[in-house]
Amino acid sequence: SIDSGTELARLVVEAQAGLVVAPDDLDAFVEAIEQLAGDQASMREMGMAGRVWIEGARSARGIADSYLDLVERLSG
Repeated sequence: SIDSGTELARLVVEAQAGLVVAPDDLDAFVEAIEQLAGDQASMREMGMAGRVWIEGARSARGIADSYLDLVERLSG
């Protein structure tokens, strides 16, 4: 469970790596767990999407590319 509107929620959605439910919404949490338990393919796809996002965006090369992009945008 993650507070919507947070950076973590944004990353989960952006990476398509999971479902976001409010920490105080037990019904939504149970529904999300039941949804994933009933759809193994989606669960695997979300796991793989998370891995791809981490390996691409958070690797040394991904971080370097992000900084290079930022420098290029700031320099005009």
